[in-house]
Amino acid sequence: MTAALVRRIGLELEKRRSRNALAELTPDQLDDIGITPEEARVECQKSWFWD
Repeated sequence: MTAALVRRIGLELEKRRSRNALAELTPDQLDDIGITPEEARVECQKSWFWD
């Protein structure tokens, strides 16, 4: 496995973790970071690897 591929997989896994955390936020917490519940829903529905 090349170093570039390992980095890419790491980045994709971090996006997955971030989206999982985003899905757990309350509407008030989303408001604090400037994201609407609809924006969070759209982001969380993206593929865990390709988007």
